[in-house]
Amino acid sequence: MLFSTFTVVPELRPMRDTLDPRQFTGEDTLHNIRIACHEMGHFLGVWDLYDFDGKYDTTTFATPADSNDHPMVDWGLMGYYGYGLLSIGSVIPSHFCGWSKKELGWIEPVVLQGTYDDLVIYDVETNNDSSLYKLHINPTGTEYFLLEYRNPHSTGKFDKLDSDFSCYLWPNLTFGGDSLDRGLLITHVDESIPYNSGWPELPHYMVAVEDAGYNPAVDTSANPEGHVTDSAQWWYPYETRKGALFSDDVPGQNEFSPTTYPSSDSYSGPSGVVVRVDSIVDDKLYAYVHHPNYFDLDDDGILDGDDNCPYVYNPDQEDADTDSVGDSCDNCVYVYNPGQEDTNGDGIGDACCCIARGNTDGDGGINVADLTYLVDYIFFGGDTPPCPEEGNVDASGGINVADLTYLVDYIFFSGDPPPPCE
Repeated sequence: MLFSTFTVVPELRPMRDTLDPRQFTGEDTLHNIRIACHEMGHFLGVWDLYDFDGKYDTTTFATPADSNDHPMVDWGLMGYYGYGLLSIGSVIPSHFCGWSKKELGWIEPVVLQGTYDDLVIYDVETNNDSSLYKLHINPTGTEYFLLEYRNPHSTGKFDKLDSDFSCYLWPNLTFGGDSLDRGLLITHVDESIPYNSGWPELPHYMVAVEDAGYNPAVDTSANPEGHVTDSAQWWYPYETRKGALFSDDVPGQNEFSPTTYPSSDSYSGPSGVVVRVDSIVDDKLYAYVHHPNYFDLDDDGILDGDDNCPYVYNPDQEDADTDSVGDSCDNCVYVYNPGQEDTNGDGIGDACCCIARGNTDGDGGINVADLTYLVDYIFFGGDTPPCPEEGNVDASGGINVADLTYLVDYIFFSGDPPPPCE
């Protein structure tokens, strides 16, 4: 997406009455810096992450699954908080979300697969290393979860206060922003979706927050005061996503799995992913992560996590050298070489080239089958020996009739053995 060389940032905005934020005072003030920072994000090259559909409708932001669910709000600079339509806004901008930082090339996410009992996640604002993790949840790699720790108590400059929704939820909410939530932000990304418009134009969002604070079975009575307040963690209401982060601080908000709401399912089916926040200590969040890798990329009926050759169809899982690499994709079928080293990049593993000159068919021994293989190659255009150096029986530097003669003499007439491989 290309952006123009300039953008419009409203200079003035009307002031609201602090005693009743539903009312305007009639005075103007300079607009908050959040909008300017958001627009600067476009200059850097990142997209809007708010919902384009019905974005000016402020009456339905507590309605789930409608045409304007605003999937990011305060959890990304390119979200919708900065425009003041769904909130009064705050002076301190929010941080770029992990997806935007990935798109800008500022952070390369660490890809997770398997089980991690005590994964350390550093806060994403002040750390580039070990602060953004990626869990693929479809075979093409276009759909995945991003994990990032957001900490309003960090030494960073952003992510301090949330947006102020008091103008819509007065008098339950007081005027002014409150401290943002602390915990694990999980975003659901589907890069096959072109932008963040969502329903009804698109089936779902390109980037959306998995909201730990929204569960149809848990209403505002679960909040400490029993209703919506500035400190509420449940149903705050839906689109503000105030309690969106996963943490061990709030009962019922520490786990993201196939059985939770929201669930860890992909848009097309189950992913089996489990993420649990065990503790948070200063700039570190400790989590349990399980990624079972449910994919079957070669469609051979063996899930990739158990497939000894995940990219080549091999339902029989044959593995002659028992190195856990299936024969169908082992470049060294008969010699144990789990590392699959191939220094010269010729498709033949270092471990089996060269074992012995004369081993023309690559099975590890020298016999009539090698002689047949060499005849077929020299006279009838057959396959090249798996390891050309082994086909060079007399060590002369090429494969020709002299090698065939040498091999016949050795096998049938007790001639000299082929020279050793160098």
